[in-house]
Amino acid sequence: MSAWLPPLSDTELEPADRERVAAATAFMGFDANDVRTMARVPGLLAAMAALVDCCYRPGQIDVELKRLVAHVSSRAAGCRYCEAHTAHGVLESGIAPERLEEVWTFEASERFTAAEKAALRFAVAVGAGGSGDADELRQYFDVDEAAELLAILSLFAFLNRWNRTAQTDLEAQPRASLGATRTAGELA
Repeated sequence: MSAWLPPLSDTELEPADRERVAAATAFMGFDANDVRTMARVPGLLAAMAALVDCCYRPGQIDVELKRLVAHVSSRAAGCRYCEAHTAHGVLESGIAPERLEEVWTFEASERFTAAEKAALRFAVAVGAGGSGDADELRQYFDVDEAAELLAILSLFAFLNRWNRTAQTDLEAQPRASLGATRTAGELA
């Protein structure tokens, strides 16, 4: 599969978007193709940068849980691109690799608390297109914490849809990170 929506080159980017691309590259540690494809829509890259900043800034929910929730929701949505990006983010942010390796067996894992398991179940359901069990989520998270989790899931719902539909080409660094959680056959 190859992208039908090609990323813009540096010379094709508007000056403000060049700065946003550079900031995204610094944040992620590599030049992301989806950032460059979003720059094709005037204003979209600025809006996404603000949304990503809002969703990932320190809040009531630990950034580690946000990253794991984003990862499982992306895989449940079938977005290999975002699944790889979130695996890369988990590994690069210093989260124990064992937590990433066991995230798909979280129900049986002792590495996850009851609250984290509820958030991960919610993320899988939402990523797969459902609404999740809000009652279970509220057993562990107050309404503002639940809203913060929903914000990260909603961000990734957009990113999953964008990248799956555009068939965004996966970069080498996140591809390698995804290899930590999937077999080579699953990467094809």
